[in-house]
Amino acid sequence: MRVLRYRRTERSTWAEIGLLAVVIAGENEGGQILSQDRFVTLPAGGAEAHHELMLTTDQLTRADETADEMFSFAGADRERPPSVRALSITLLHTEPQSKLIVNEGEICPVNGVWQITTRQGIAAPRVTVVYGHELSHWWRRRNGGEDTETEEFHDAVGARLAAPAIPFRRALRHYGHSVHALAKAFHTTQSVAMLRIAELEGRPGLVNGSKGRIVRGADFDWPEDLRTVPRSRGHLVRVDNHWGMMAHRATQSGWRR
Repeated sequence: MRVLRYRRTERSTWAEIGLLAVVIAGENEGGQILSQDRFVTLPAGGAEAHHELMLTTDQLTRADETADEMFSFAGADRERPPSVRALSITLLHTEPQSKLIVNEGEICPVNGVWQITTRQGIAAPRVTVVYGHELSHWWRRRNGGEDTETEEFHDAVGARLAAPAIPFRRALRHYGHSVHALAKAFHTTQSVAMLRIAELEGRPGLVNGSKGRIVRGADFDWPEDLRTVPRSRGHLVRVDNHWGMMAHRATQSGWRR
């Protein structure tokens, strides 16, 4: 097993999610050292064999700023921000539509205005994240701008719009770290809920999704096989159609089980 490190700065202790990041592959079969202070584990085959979806601190900060900018531009109340659908209607002046398309979502000009289209059949909790993902693309491309961000970055913005920091922290006081209850309350995916807990509370969390692993929260040595983690250190959680894991209280940082 190969261990990668990258540094979590003061900004990233409060940086939120979601969802998502890219481990930079090294020149050989392993990974590249990003900096110090945070562990990400890969199998001996390297990044391709066990893909880690990680975002750098700068990317997470830009995702925070992008979500904040969109809420501000729409004149949204930060204490009670609108749903992502309502936000998209305010910003684009068009309603999202659902059609038989290949991708989960897309955004393009229609009769001179931007419009979001989602693929028919997507689960309702996922639709909210797709709306936010496409809005993030639009925010970069509006007024002729260039979108140079990764898809993982736009996923992260979508998660922030679906589960904004202020109301999510308020919900944490009510629901604790109940992933499924939080996902239901915010009408979003369980993966987003778990990662938001990790990002806003610092509790180590991992989602083993279809595209790869997404790791958030404080330092934790994640093994290749999550089943080898003792119950005293963490527990498996079924999120959406994937497995994830949340670490148990290891310090006096206040993580709840």
